[in-house]
Amino acid sequence: MFQIRQAAGADHDAIHALLSLAHPDEPSHCRQVEDVVYVADSDVGLVGAGGLAPCGDVALLHSLIVRPGFRKQRIARQLYQHVLDHAYGMGIRELYTLTASSRTYFETLGFTPAHRDTAPESLRQALLRDDPDPDQTALMRRSLAHARSVPSTPHSYHGVDPTSQAGDFFDSGFYCAESVLLALARHMGLDSPLIPGIATGFCSGLSRTWGTCGAYSGGVLALNLALGRSDPREPVTANYDAIQRFTDEFRATCGGGHCSELLGCDLQTQEGRQVYRENHLHAQCREYVVIATRLAREILDQQNGDERLPNL
Repeated sequence: MFQIRQAAGADHDAIHALLSLAHPDEPSHCRQVEDVVYVADSDVGLVGAGGLAPCGDVALLHSLIVRPGFRKQRIARQLYQHVLDHAYGMGIRELYTLTASSRTYFETLGFTPAHRDTAPESLRQALLRDDPDPDQTALMRRSLAHARSVPSTPHSYHGVDPTSQAGDFFDSGFYCAESVLLALARHMGLDSPLIPGIATGFCSGLSRTWGTCGAYSGGVLALNLALGRSDPREPVTANYDAIQRFTDEFRATCGGGHCSELLGCDLQTQEGRQVYRENHLHAQCREYVVIATRLAREILDQQNGDERLPNL
């Protein structure tokens, strides 16, 4: 068992020991007085850490690490969620991070690649201090501005990465299947009063019945928009092939396809919802939303399905 708490001065040496376990190619952060650090504390000492370096109204996420032997227990996600909540509480509008080997992981958390020359001036000194070799690392950014509403037209989303947009929709209050379907529909240039409402019952594992993951279901619905039949004489091959590929890739990436497998708590019960809150599983669901959107988008783009889309 472990608990997430804000670090104290007495944790300095233990945090330093944790950071010494980081991949040698990862940039090291020079801690400042104003830094905020959260740690995962257990009976055997600190097993994880994650930090926030405020720079005006932006901040640098740093030192997100979990000790080997304690990984695959959602510790990093919980640390990240605590850091993220703290950033929201401080009024931070943008969160940045540097990574050499974990770009894909940070993409599941809502980060997208950013150019250093577009970084805010208040952040550049920290980047120079932490990243002496920018050719080996990627700068990534996540906006912390919640979406207020869904535009009535998809045209404002032309060219926007749907994986990032799905995460933004999820952050704004849409549920898993709704977020995935809405982002991918925008990506395909579709607008319909039926979207995202037709996905609502698929959310939370088929309406809290421990059924199929809502993020996965949202991806299937989006693929159906592109590759589904409108004539009973049409073959189903293209659709079935796409859904089978999406299913295999989602299960391989996430470790399953049902809420019971992915979350391990019954959202229909008060106890299950308490586990969901206390373990910050919302952050984990956000990962599934981003992953499902990315996998479905790759299939859609390869299939050029937009040429077959119905006029909704």
